[in-house]
Amino acid sequence: MKLKILYIVPLLFLFSCGDNARPVELSPETKILYLGNGTEPKDLDPHTVTGVPESKILMALIEGLVIRHPEGKDPLPGIAKDWDISLGGKEYTFYLRDALWSNGDPVTANDFVYAWKRMLLPSLGSQYPDMLYDIVNAEEFNKGLITDFSLVGVKAIDDKTLKVTLNNPAPYFIELLAHYTTRPVHQPTIEKHGEIDSLGNQWTRPGNFVGNGPFTLEEWKLNQVIKVKKNPLYWDADRVKLNEIHFLPIDNVSREDFMFRSGQIHVTSSIPTEKIEVYKEEYPKKKVCMIFQPHRFSRTAQLFDDFVKVLNRTDSLILLDIYSASEKPIRGIHSRTILESIKQLGHKDVTYLKNHKDVINLLNQKKDSFDILVTQGAGSVSKVCKSIRDKWKA
Repeated sequence: MKLKILYIVPLLFLFSCGDNARPVELSPETKILYLGNGTEPKDLDPHTVTGVPESKILMALIEGLVIRHPEGKDPLPGIAKDWDISLGGKEYTFYLRDALWSNGDPVTANDFVYAWKRMLLPSLGSQYPDMLYDIVNAEEFNKGLITDFSLVGVKAIDDKTLKVTLNNPAPYFIELLAHYTTRPVHQPTIEKHGEIDSLGNQWTRPGNFVGNGPFTLEEWKLNQVIKVKKNPLYWDADRVKLNEIHFLPIDNVSREDFMFRSGQIHVTSSIPTEKIEVYKEEYPKKKVCMIFQPHRFSRTAQLFDDFVKVLNRTDSLILLDIYSASEKPIRGIHSRTILESIKQLGHKDVTYLKNHKDVINLLNQKKDSFDILVTQGAGSVSKVCKSIRDKWKA
């Protein structure tokens, strides 16, 4: 049985493109990837934005100490080529590779010290300062209890060595460093266009933006497109096969669905709820497996109702709940509440898992029992599914 496995973020059904699929058809030659990216990004400042549309673009523009593994395994080296962890698990020493900013400046350990100080400044108002609260005195600095940043446990030993000291051992700390809020920023560029804590700083605009990622910011047409272009100065540029990525801000679900099905974009972020029944009837023999991450779901009741409609049309369900029942509620709702609601639906084929590795193993076991793979959430589980899909296509 030859499977047609589809990559869906967060609820995406992939069908054959029509004859007029010009952008997608031309992409093998142009090497341009077209992405439906949801709403218009509010900004491209990694320390102030909070949305998924922004995070996708920042993944292309700025690289942190580590990057997420495409198969959901432990993070891979990014700007840090290697690191040591002390015997007690409280001290991390990162060794930076020879990497460059897009303007040719070297990336140094001080860039991370500056970036983390910036994110923790109370005056900046970052929404994710707690990402660094495991670091000695990071929380105290962010809450204004201390004002001397030299007391915070992050030090540049030299240009290529960064030392981080934690309050307590935190086995998840490396995973946290894959989040976009911990990535470095180019100090001269930020301070050329404002202060360290200036909001709405023009450094994030085309022509001003200096990043260290695989792509550079080429163009930003409001409510039309954000174009990023391959960065020839990226340390691993030879592995970057795309010339450009075009992020299209499409906040109308029906329009994005049409653009996807007509071949105007390669990837979509949604599917109209009213189309679910239509597609189920159009493809009645397709078996659907859905991976659902409760901790990523919104507390909005209408969105949960929409999810239930999709769930009722799946043939198997994998619940990936990486947070234990004792964790605090995520986005206002406890994952335990979602799990209980799903159980009450009486779904026949439900598997409960706690980590990405188990998802990989289960999907490989179940690959002969479904045709379409649906993932909810834009995290590493989506990358896991993409990797599995690519292997199955071989």
